[in-house]
Amino acid sequence: MRNLFSFFIIFLIFSCSGTGLEGFVNEPITITALDPEDGQDYDYFWSVENQPDGSLIGSRDLKTSNGGKEMLFTPDYPGDYSIELIISKYGDEIDVQKFLFTILDEKITSKKNDGENTEEKDDNEDWLDDEYEDDEYEDDDNMKMMNMKMMNMKMMNMKMMNMKMMNMKTMNMKMMNMKMMNMKMMNMKTMNMKMMSQISNRKKLKAKTL
Repeated sequence: MRNLFSFFIIFLIFSCSGTGLEGFVNEPITITALDPEDGQDYDYFWSVENQPDGSLIGSRDLKTSNGGKEMLFTPDYPGDYSIELIISKYGDEIDVQKFLFTILDEKITSKKNDGENTEEKDDNEDWLDDEYEDDEYEDDDNMKMMNMKMMNMKMMNMKMMNMKMMNMKTMNMKMMNMKMMNMKMMNMKTMNMKMMSQISNRKKLKAKTL
């Protein structure tokens, strides 16, 4: 329970303290990635970017589930770890997320904490878990609001583009109609001039014969 946090919880801890999420040697840690957009299919590539000198785990030791969106790893040595996640779609990189962890030796930690009341510790952890869950829901609402704003902006841009295209088409149609009308008028004038010339020639021929 202590180490099974989602990405939102990890993000809150990083932004508040600036250090990695604390964990313990040989205790598994699960991370859930945050998709750039809901309802989309992505490819996830997890890798170990940095680790303590005494650690032997590698990227192949990272176990994924839920289509690669969730990752579990078990630190084998105390120190600082850095896990990198690359999110891609159709071979194009969409997002890069990094997760920092500070892993403690469980034996040393237990000696330092000798004499503390374990019940109070559990109560504090439950309180922190509840607080993290509340923060997670707030972050989720904020993300939804941001997505809605982005969608509204895209819709407005699409409408503006469509209006511009319609105006362009209307202007082009008007120009074409004006050109056609001018062409017709010119043809009519030319035909009238030819007819007038033919009538005049006929009159001259009749006058000569008389």
